[in-house]
Amino acid sequence: MRVLLAVQDPSRLEQLTSMLLDLGHDPVGRVMDSQEAAELADSTKIDMVLSGFPILAKGGFALLKQLRQSGNAVLPVLAVIPELSPEALKSLAKYKTCVIPAEGLDARSLEIKMREVVAWNNPGEDALSRAYFKQG
Repeated sequence: MRVLLAVQDPSRLEQLTSMLLDLGHDPVGRVMDSQEAAELADSTKIDMVLSGFPILAKGGFALLKQLRQSGNAVLPVLAVIPELSPEALKSLAKYKTCVIPAEGLDARSLEIKMREVVAWNNPGEDALSRAYFKQG
């Protein structure tokens, strides 16, 4: 799967890149800014956005608003969140964004959550999920 990574923390960006590569995915963009992420999402074929919460929350969720108002209205977005506050969850749900806790994140739990996000954004599309992920 072609994944756009939008993460401000350089160490988290490296960790997620490594996990995606280990899982056989293609991190097609690695950005640390919400505007750059939005531009890349509009100009590059991607299958999912994997982002840190600070980038998503910046500017009143400007990145998510732009993604949902552009041709990326159904693009799966997965947010890596350090703490799951009710306010953050409500805001992310409004923009059809799934979350995964940052604490204890490993490649296997990331892959499972990515499968859930693809299924959630494409209900009944089991063939799509099989095409994106290795069967284990």
